[in-house]
Amino acid sequence: MVDYTNTSLHFKILRDISNEGKNSTIHLAHDYQLDTEIVVKKIKKADFTDPKTFFDEAKKLYSSNHPNIAPIQYSCQDDENIYITMPLFSKGSLNKIIDSRPLRPSEVIKYSLDFLSGVHHIHTKRLLHCDIKPTDILVSDSDDAILTDFGLAKFLAEDNTTTIEKFYNWHRAPETLQSNAISQQSDIFQAGLTIYRLCNGNRLFRQQLERFIVGGMFDADSYYDWIVKEKFPDRTLYLDHVPQRIRNYIRKALAADPASRYQSVLDLLNDLAGVDVPYDWQMTPKADGATWECIKDEKMYRVDISMVSQTECKIKTTKQVDGGSERKIKDYCSEKLDIKAGQKLVKDALSNSEL
Repeated sequence: MVDYTNTSLHFKILRDISNEGKNSTIHLAHDYQLDTEIVVKKIKKADFTDPKTFFDEAKKLYSSNHPNIAPIQYSCQDDENIYITMPLFSKGSLNKIIDSRPLRPSEVIKYSLDFLSGVHHIHTKRLLHCDIKPTDILVSDSDDAILTDFGLAKFLAEDNTTTIEKFYNWHRAPETLQSNAISQQSDIFQAGLTIYRLCNGNRLFRQQLERFIVGGMFDADSYYDWIVKEKFPDRTLYLDHVPQRIRNYIRKALAADPASRYQSVLDLLNDLAGVDVPYDWQMTPKADGATWECIKDEKMYRVDISMVSQTECKIKTTKQVDGGSERKIKDYCSEKLDIKAGQKLVKDALSNSEL
């Protein structure tokens, strides 16, 4: 006979933490035993069909120890809920960052390499995450991307597939529309869509979703059709500063046919690691256009596009040395251009490796 010790754990929920997921609630709490703030994931027992699976997510997190996977502190239960506790990552998630701005190319690469390292680690253990999205990637105090939320994670069967019943619709892989059977390539699709959002920010992603709102209702059939036809997300729609090589790698990860995607996360990791970023542009939208800025070799470069009418814009590209006055780079300046020509001039300036 095994003796069990019942213990008491005391924490006070302080506030909810914004979450795209629907399978649980996430809270900031104060742990009175440790006298520190923690993150608590609360899952209703009513959502389980088998009590034996109450702590499956906690076990998967615990067994997936890796620098880019969120560590579990402890897991417990009360009469109605299961609780999983993790350290507080005060910087929040990548979703929080891209709600406010798109990432610089160097940030896209760095954070992608981080979270993909975590995905590769669990894949070596034959575990699929099944729910990769910006909300589930946290940023540590040392600026590392940390993969979390293993609520939908499943182990692969001998045929290298598994079945899943719940989906995060905005990151749903095309093959899941025909079957509940998924593979590592389904995780790769979700990773590719996550990187797409890191490049462009959430505003552009959500604007694409708006086309499926018809009469105040979401047109799921049209949305699913666009996923299968590789029309959502728009593989041609990127902010002008995103390097072409990153776009190419995302396109491959987002192939509708799983056989045409990367066949391992490691291959995607290796491709992204080889991307060179000569100018690390930060894009800032404004009411009448946008501005890109970066610092290279102690020089501040700025590219600005502003609308002057409904059909015309002006472009100003400058370089500032040692905090001095701005100097125009005349090849990439124009007081009046039609919008299409202006956008091309901006793209040429941003992609020039010897600006």
